[in-house]
Amino acid sequence: MLCAGLTYGFTPCAPLMLMIGYSFTLPVPLAGATGVAFGLASMVSPVLPLTVITGVLSRKMRREIPGYVKWFRLGSYLLLMGMPFVISI
Repeated sequence: MLCAGLTYGFTPCAPLMLMIGYSFTLPVPLAGATGVAFGLASMVSPVLPLTVITGVLSRKMRREIPGYVKWFRLGSYLLLMGMPFVISI
């Protein structure tokens, strides 16, 4: 299972393959800049909406259920600590 996951993780996605193919036609500095731009765009784009949604939900939870926030955090921590063991089984 570990080998299958590693193999799948090392295979590039279709947009990355397209950018690599396009970068072959460019001069080296421009190809490097294209790769950096692609990497930053693919890293930042999922994080922005997640950050906004998390901030809004956090404020809303503190307003509506202030006594349960501590228990929600504890449950979230336990879930995050236990999920790798549950998923790998």
